[in-house]
This record gives sequence, C-alpha cells and structure tokens, in this order.
Amino acid sequence: MRFVKASKPLAIGIAAATLATAATLVPIAWQHRRSVRPLPVAEMPSESEGFDREQSAAIFVGVRRFSNAEVPEVRYAADDAVDLAYLFAMDRRVRLVSPRRVALILSGDPQKEVSRDRLNLLKAAGAQVHRNADQAAIRVLLQEQAALAGRNGIFIVSVATHGFVEDGTPYVLGSSSLFSLSDTALPVQTIIDVAARSAARRSLLFIDACREWIPGGTRAGTADPRTAAPLIDRMKRIEGQVVFYAAAAGKYAYDDDAAQNGVFTKAVIDGLQCGAGRIRDAVTVETLQRYVNREVKEWLEAHRHPSSESAIQVSMDGDTWKMPLSVCGLEPPDTAPARVASDGSVIRTHTKDGTLLWPADLHAPVVKAEVADLNADGIPEVIAATRERITVFDAAGKQLWSADETLPLKTFLVGNRFREANRVIVALHADDQSTRSRIVLHSNDGTSAHCELPMKLQHIAMGRRSTRHASRIIAASAGRVVALNPRKVGDGPAWSGVVEPEGITGIEIVDHDHDARSEIAISTASGTTFYIDIHDGRELGRRGEGNARYKPQTRRNGV
Repeated sequence: MRFVKASKPLAIGIAAATLATAATLVPIAWQHRRSVRPLPVAEMPSESEGFDREQSAAIFVGVRRFSNAEVPEVRYAADDAVDLAYLFAMDRRVRLVSPRRVALILSGDPQKEVSRDRLNLLKAAGAQVHRNADQAAIRVLLQEQAALAGRNGIFIVSVATHGFVEDGTPYVLGSSSLFSLSDTALPVQTIIDVAARSAARRSLLFIDACREWIPGGTRAGTADPRTAAPLIDRMKRIEGQVVFYAAAAGKYAYDDDAAQNGVFTKAVIDGLQCGAGRIRDAVTVETLQRYVNREVKEWLEAHRHPSSESAIQVSMDGDTWKMPLSVCGLEPPDTAPARVASDGSVIRTHTKDGTLLWPADLHAPVVKAEVADLNADGIPEVIAATRERITVFDAAGKQLWSADETLPLKTFLVGNRFREANRVIVALHADDQSTRSRIVLHSNDGTSAHCELPMKLQHIAMGRRSTRHASRIIAASAGRVVALNPRKVGDGPAWSGVVEPEGITGIEIVDHDHDARSEIAISTASGTTFYIDIHDGRELGRRGEGNARYKPQTRRNGV
C-alpha cells in the first residue's frame, strides 16, 4: 500500500519554493512579479515561521527488486520514488525541496522512459542516488536526511516497497528483507519517529507498502492478509498529523500498468499537479484527499471490485485540512508561447509581444493548432493536429507526446473534465465516406480514452451546467446530438436527442437566460435554436418559428 503521513505541522506555504515576506508566503519563482496572488494570510505562518526550501530535506525509497527470489518485485516502485522526487524538487507548482538536498535509494531501475529521464535530471541538479536499498542502508540514509533538515524547511519521506503487519505492527521491506522475519524489515513507526525528531517543524511521509501479494506456492485467489493495509488508529498520532493510506483497512493497493505507477501514487502526483486544484487556486489537504479517493475508487471499480466505501484512509488533525500543498494557475513567463500560427505543414509559436519562438514541421497539412496550459504549471503547451495525428510540444518546442488515429481528425478542443485545473484534449475523428465517428479524450500526460459512435459527427463542444456540475462533451451530427461524461468516455453517451426534420448547423455552450447556468444552443438550418440542459438533455426553450422539433432520448450507453 501507500500511505501519506505528515508528522508535525505540515508546511503551509507549499506552493513552489516559498519565502515568508510581510507575514505571507510568496512563491520564490514569482516573488518579484506583480501577478503573484499569495495564498490566504490565515493559512500562512508568520514571518518568523517562514518556509525555506533550502532548509528542506527529502528521501525517496523505491524497492523494486529483492534479493530473496520468493519476494516478488514491486514493478513500479522505482518509478514512484523518482516521479515523486521530481515532483517535490523540480515541479514549479510544488518545489518544496532543493534537488541538492534530495536523496534517492533504489533497488532496480524505473521502467518508464520519462522516469529515467527525470532521474538523470535530478542527478544533474545535485540529487544523491544510492543503489543499496537494504533495511540498514535505508535506516542510515533516513537518519542522515532527517539531520539535514532545518527548522524552516520540510522533511519529506517516500517509501515504495512491500510491507506486512505482524502483531499489529506494520513493517516495510528493504531489498534484502525476509517476509518471515520481522527483524530484517524496517518498522513504519521507526520511520515516523525519525521524522518526528527532525529539526524541521514540518514533515510529510508517503509510505506505500501494502500491495496485494499472492504468496509463493498458491495458484490464485487469496492474498496474504499480513500484507493488507493496517488500521490507521494503530499508528502513533503526532501533533498536526495528516495521514493518507493508499488502501482502506484490510484492503490492498495496486499497480496501474497503463500509468506505470502505483494507483495511489499516480493519483497523488496528478492531484498535486493541480488535478485536485481549481484554476488560480491551491491544492489543499482536503481537496487532495477528495481527489485521490475518487481516482483510486474509480480505478478499483473498473479493474477490481465496486465498493460504496472509501478507497483510502485519511486522518487530519485540527485545521490541517486547509493546508495548501501546491499552487495552480501560475502566470506564464514572458518567454512562454502565447499564440501559434500554422502555414501548410509548419507551425510557428510567438510570445505575447510577437517574438518568434520556434517553428515545427508536422510534415502534413495542419488542421488546427492551439496554445493551452494542459497541466496547470503556468507554462503553456502547444497542441497541433494533422488529419492523422495530434502532437503536443512543450514551451521550448520539444515533443512531449503524439497520438495517431485511423479515422481522419476533424477538429479538437481543450477543456476541463470537472473543476480541476488540469485540462484535456477532446478530438473528433470522422471519415466523410463513413457513417461512424470516434471521440477521443487525451489527458495531459498523453493517456487516452475513446468512444465509437455510429453516426457522422460534425460538431463538438464542452461545458458544464454550473461550477458545481461535472462537464459534458457534446457532439452533433446532421440530425442528432449526444453527450458524454469525460470521466467515463468509454461508457458511451450519457444521453442523446434528435432534431428533425431539419439538420443541425452548429452547437454552442451559452447562458441564454442569464441564470449563471450554461445550456447547449443547437442551431438548425431554418434558424430555429433549441436550448438544451447539458446534464440530462431536456429542452429548456427555443427561439425561432421554424418547424424543427427536438426529441430527447435519455437512454444511457446507447444512441
């Protein structure tokens, strides 16, 4: 499993590297910019309690491989350790610790190419990398890093490995630990106690050690109950404690083969990268908890078993639920892309003052190109599409990912799935010679989901009824409109409706009656406009005197 534990009061100014000025905490990267919006003063420490990332220290442990052949590898433990280290040291939304004060201790290498690249970047920035990950080495390095942390910093610990519970005490395994001998493993309480004795007033622990493990000699079925998540109440409580457990008590944590991270760690990373935050807002303990629980629960329902219970365990003392963990919606630097123009197969990006940044040749006519901050880090990406491929570039022109499709691309849009600051790309693919279409939703990291529809779609839009509602992807053919839930695109339409006898000429998200709720405006050939409820497809009104009629068909998962 993975559980997140914060012993002692957690850093309140957790938004990029931070510095206390005038009783507020301002992100270092933006402290000289007028556009900085400090987090609420009530949530900030006083000037005398300022945060300094150069006083922080961190250790990230990833035990993928074990010397005992009977202990199965934890496939993505090294990826988890590296990805979290990169997040806390290098991601400008978080940056709680200088990479020079980061230590990684790994058994086995990361599997993802991007994680291997991040490891090289961390080493180049001064992070230590140790390859002896046995129990004794982990304990020694843990104590060294704890001693390095200063009063105005934060001490961060992340451990991804196997674990077990014996006589109510949870343990984590080093690379040479034996599952049957607890004295060869490291008690979780020891990790918590070392963090508690650090000079830093804030500490944050991620301990992922209760993955499902089928014992050797058994063919299937029953995982060893000793490897299940312990009860949260068995852990020592420390003032200001925040604890995230990756699994409910007695349950297990799992790996996500698509993301090549643990399910819980992937949710934590996405959440801190503003999946759990709103535009120009902060990710707090409370919003992170909601986001991670929802993401883990949805994964379990899709891949393991449905449950109405919480998917994780969380404990928050006092007002710790308010604590900001990362900042979303940072202002882009002046040198970032602000607009992109296309000419044939070439795109050219420009800053907001018109300076040419870089060109790129897509080797095919460009259908559409757009600048958008997909991952809410304040530095926009560039999305460019040909009929065969969507490509995403970073601000410097490096290709981040691309996606090919067999059906020609008609257009794409960029939107938000719910209230997250992270954004998604929704692409419409349709062949003029066919009566089928495909809607593909691309997440900011390049993962995707799609829905096949037996109609020739011509229009797409994306919106939500109000800020309290989830978004809907709206698509229309000449005579039919459908709505998809962007969190469950593969499930098919949430509702559909038919316009007859005239054809649909366009769709738009509007607030036609000015009630702060958005509707879908469906335009027809005769000039009639229908206003449709985004959530359930009901007709709310119409404008025009044509003969067109709208008929809702609210049957789910079909059109």
